[in-house]
Amino acid sequence: MPAPAFSRKGPPLSPICLWIVLPAQPHVTAGPRRLIAVLRGDPRYRIAHVIAPPGPPAPLPRAVGTMLGLELRALPPPDHAPPLDAAPVALDLAATDPEAPDVVIDFSWHGAVDPMAARARHGLWRPDAFAPQAGLHDCFGAGPVTCLRVICARAGHTRTIARDLCDTKPLASRTQAYMREKSVQPLRRLLALLHRDGRVAETTPPDPVTPRPPPPGAGDLLRYAGHVLADAAGRGLRRLRHRAGATPRPFVLALGQGTAGDFDPAAIRAQPRPRNTFRADPFLLHHDGETYCLFEEYDYRTRRGHIAAAVLDGDIMRDLGPVLRAPHHLSYPFVFHHGDDIFMIPETNATRRVEIWRAERFPMEWTLHATGLEGIRTADTTLIEWRGQWWCFTNPCDDSFGDFCNALSVFALDGPDLSGARAHALNPVVTGADRARNAGRLFVQDGRLFRLAQDNSGGIYGYGLRLFEITELSQQHYRETPVRHITPSDFTGGVIGCHHADACMGRVVIDLRLP
Repeated sequence: MPAPAFSRKGPPLSPICLWIVLPAQPHVTAGPRRLIAVLRGDPRYRIAHVIAPPGPPAPLPRAVGTMLGLELRALPPPDHAPPLDAAPVALDLAATDPEAPDVVIDFSWHGAVDPMAARARHGLWRPDAFAPQAGLHDCFGAGPVTCLRVICARAGHTRTIARDLCDTKPLASRTQAYMREKSVQPLRRLLALLHRDGRVAETTPPDPVTPRPPPPGAGDLLRYAGHVLADAAGRGLRRLRHRAGATPRPFVLALGQGTAGDFDPAAIRAQPRPRNTFRADPFLLHHDGETYCLFEEYDYRTRRGHIAAAVLDGDIMRDLGPVLRAPHHLSYPFVFHHGDDIFMIPETNATRRVEIWRAERFPMEWTLHATGLEGIRTADTTLIEWRGQWWCFTNPCDDSFGDFCNALSVFALDGPDLSGARAHALNPVVTGADRARNAGRLFVQDGRLFRLAQDNSGGIYGYGLRLFEITELSQQHYRETPVRHITPSDFTGGVIGCHHADACMGRVVIDLRLP
């Protein structure tokens, strides 16, 4: 991955000194191992000690512990994190170090670590995803998302310094494993802020640390079993419907009037789609007097997408057919003019790089122009030139679950050919299932820069859309504020989701998800 840029005004800062306390087994340790590997390669940080857990994990109620153990044996979560590069040391041995740490990151949630809060200059940080009961109440209650918090203890005061949302999985054990990997992302951003500013602010608005809920009881376990069975039955039914020729929860394209920021969802009209396909990720481009739409066309039979095109003809889209195929899945055909050329960046995460294609004969013929971000799995890559600087906004996969929805990274570029990529100092600049993933091109309106994002917090991929104004963008700073939120209730006709929009020449195209 391209190295972060560390230039800043003022004297250079010393690396942040870190102690990292590992979680006790049998808790999944992929997240901490991944964090350690990332921080080892970043000159802003120095890991003085990796500390073995000071004791066994806090016991769960027997029934809950048994249930989690059975789930882990029957369906162990994926773990693709790198191994530890050295054996951890004991806590009492690390405590003899005369150098005080700047931060202690504690994944163990063990009381023996509590005294370190007074010694660490910037406190004891604990991701609550590693608390023994993390995520259980959300999962047992069939909540669509669960909250991730990073809690800081310092000078006798406990406060929340980061808060995110991540998806709740059907199984409690998988939810915990997923949370524990995703907790790495806000930690990375917090550390980058600490290095840049010398402090970390409380969440806004303040998020008080609430008491832990009581352990799940027999009623909770029964409801949870019912949710698991219902989810399995629903998945089985959808598979049967698929085999019978139905297309489960498909996306369809829909046309309307307006801009990506002000269109009326109730006035959107869906377009037909071929059998055994869905259509999503539409982008519009005006060329030679016509407005074209490029989009992903997914074939349920091959379980792979390709890029197809259509031309707008009044209130309908007239199909032109496939324009780009590959042995792997293609989607999100971000298309744009630059000079006399037309370029497209389709999602090609299977190749572990970003590819930019140039139109030989728009929109039907394309040739590979350049590649970038080699070795990184990314989705939904979008470029924009803003105030003389080219920027790349992309959603990397940085976990064992193959998820692209919880982190947004930004890179400065030398130009649209993807050269000279320099990672933003705060990457990932945005985290959370309700706001991180791109949902269309960035656009400028009235001199203001806007970003469309997916809201995947409704229990279904592609639940809704959010619009953010980017109020600060530089190599060291990023800030965005919410402007609009679109959910299925804003549409008519039984829509259960929408996750992408684009606009051109007064027309807007979005994708809708149907039951």
